[in-house]
Amino acid sequence: MVGQLAVVVSLVYVGVQVEQNTRAIQTETTQSLYLQGAERVVPVLENAEVAELLIRASRAPERLSPSDSLRYHYFLNLQLNEFEAAFTALRRGTMDVQVGQGWLRNMGPWSCLPDAERYWRAVSQLYDPDFRLELDSAIAVTACGGP
Repeated sequence: MVGQLAVVVSLVYVGVQVEQNTRAIQTETTQSLYLQGAERVVPVLENAEVAELLIRASRAPERLSPSDSLRYHYFLNLQLNEFEAAFTALRRGTMDVQVGQGWLRNMGPWSCLPDAERYWRAVSQLYDPDFRLELDSAIAVTACGGP
């Protein structure tokens, strides 16, 4: 009887440890994605040239110089990578469901950025097939309106 009780107590303890570890991993994943987002936004806040590039891209992406076009597309790519990281973390259970779904809700509006959908079509084959389906679905239901 004592042996059986010890086994039950041990199993409960292991369950609690697993739950705590899962929460810690989810928190670390969330913090990592937020830091990635901040690293992408800080240059826009601190560097007027970067901010001006994004403004020019929002008005007429087809009129960007080749180097500015490359920089803008890398900016779009960083966002795609963040979305895929959130999607993967959510699928693996290493991100809180509500937080992960919040990240994924931003994918449709992302496609409304100038040239974003065209860029996505050009690079989509580089991404996980399930992520491609998720983003394509988000784009399909997003209505991009003008100002």
